Amino acid sequence: MSTEFWGIKPPEDTEQSEKIHFPNPLKIEVDGKTQEFQLDKQTELSYEAIRAILSCDGFWILHLDADRNAFFQMHMESGLFEYWTDGEMQHQQTGDIDDALKYLESIVMADSGGQPANDDNNDNPMPPSTAVAPTKQRIEAMQQTDVAKLASIETPETHKFYRLRDFVLIYFVISILGVPFFGFLDDGVWLVFSNIAAVLVTAREYLTRGTIKHFKEQETYVWYEGTSVKFIYVKDMTDKLLTFIKTTTTSTSDGRSETNERHYYRIIDANGGELHSDPIGDERDMGRLIALLGLKTIKQSAYKYPIKGAKNHDMNPKTAQMILGLVSVGMVITLVVLFAGIFGIIPLFSWDGGYGDPYNGDYSYYDNDLPPLWCDETVLYPVTVPISVTSEVVIEETEGHHQRIPNRNAYTDSIPELAINGGVCNYQYRVGTASGFEITYKLDNVTNIDGVSILVMEHPFMITNGYSGIEIYTSTNNGSTWTSQYESTEMYGFYERGATYETYAEDFMPNSWFRHQFSATAENVTHVRIETGYADQLGDTSVSFSALRIDAEGDYDYPDYLLCDGTWDGLFENSTSEMMEWPAYGERDPVLLGCDD
Repeated sequence: MSTEFWGIKPPEDTEQSEKIHFPNPLKIEVDGKTQEFQLDKQTELSYEAIRAILSCDGFWILHLDADRNAFFQMHMESGLFEYWTDGEMQHQQTGDIDDALKYLESIVMADSGGQPANDDNNDNPMPPSTAVAPTKQRIEAMQQTDVAKLASIETPETHKFYRLRDFVLIYFVISILGVPFFGFLDDGVWLVFSNIAAVLVTAREYLTRGTIKHFKEQETYVWYEGTSVKFIYVKDMTDKLLTFIKTTTTSTSDGRSETNERHYYRIIDANGGELHSDPIGDERDMGRLIALLGLKTIKQSAYKYPIKGAKNHDMNPKTAQMILGLVSVGMVITLVVLFAGIFGIIPLFSWDGGYGDPYNGDYSYYDNDLPPLWCDETVLYPVTVPISVTSEVVIEETEGHHQRIPNRNAYTDSIPELAINGGVCNYQYRVGTASGFEITYKLDNVTNIDGVSILVMEHPFMITNGYSGIEIYTSTNNGSTWTSQYESTEMYGFYERGATYETYAEDFMPNSWFRHQFSATAENVTHVRIETGYADQLGDTSVSFSALRIDAEGDYDYPDYLLCDGTWDGLFENSTSEMMEWPAYGERDPVLLGCDD
């Protein structure tokens, strides 16, 4: 053993005052069991003590001084460690066991309660203590990040969380207030005033639009409200993203109940303290945020706070101020929309096809308004294993009972053939009640395969889509017998009220292929059967995805490609097909599938 604690030399510029030592014998509590260890030196842990700490699964505590009630403790799963003396916590931090031991070294060698000194490097835009708990100190440290200096080092990715059509809608709704009163005042003065109001409100909304800039190299995210910095977040992989929905129910004049949902997110640190929270537009925006941050995502109702009382955190003052502003603006806009609806919009239209249905029950617009290359049999990606659909069935709650139930979708979104063999479509199998779904594919040729890849694109009409859980079976004898090759109990995509499996897959990203790779190559395959759970979508039990392909042996040696010329010659290397790597999320409009769009 070296004379340096744990073999780590303390920083030369660390201030040292009153020295403290390990008691001898030293009591160490590991996972609830206390042991005493004899030490050769009171500034150095023994080999046996080290082994005891490294064997810990849950928590460990070093009892340093019984008279002063001094101890050092660490919770392994959350990475939280603390130093206590005289009944008060002197320090709290999150990190790994190395971070804990480095700090333990500093308090054993010097009871100063301070941090090891950091070099002052003016070229570093990041504050020196962004990883230090408690939560408030970390928030304050992150807000000291020099964004201008960050921007001089690297160009950030900009992610817009607003849509221009929303501003157009606001302008239209407010300006139309002038229509019923046109002519009541001389020269249409009311119409002029309503248009001025529309411009002012729309301008205010645009100036407070939300964007996030991502500095990848520094793992830093900057939230903007218009052009002003709203919040700065420095990512730590021990952080988590909690998602939740607030539902409000109101009664209409005719006695009906209307339910409105608002999506929210909360970024928390390892001990459950809130770093940032905000409402977010809709499920599409939530999916984009989940993919952008890359944090472990959990429904708030399912999250167990590791530290007692952590849930009752103090809200970030900037967050609280922003939420208050959004609520105020929302109330104003709600009143304007209600007034416009009563006096401006309803008299201008006549509904004949049922309440609130401008299409009279004819939804053929669904296909007519699809973006280019969607659901039109264009070959958009390499197909090494051509397939055909042999069956679609519903798995009912009664175990083992499979039957064909008519799909409630009626247009291209009900045709699974449009989402295979190079096609991208918004296929969805939707029924009233089901516990799962089963789709069987026949391979055109007997083939060795390594897995199945599935693509979930952001829906062109912002409809929720995705699949909950997946089991993959293969057959070598035309479906007479089946062999299980793959199973996952995670959510790939999004759901509304519930799903068989609600935990989001950590590596899933919308608009990118997800490879469900087998543990070994399946040989001489004739058929593939895919079973999923259900995801609540459009008020029904559903399964949905945008494209599916069977991956031949060796396909995973190559990246995912987008075919630019709509042809596939069967070659990855020296191919005559015009190909580009499948666009990463955020690099282009996800609904545009062409290389030159």
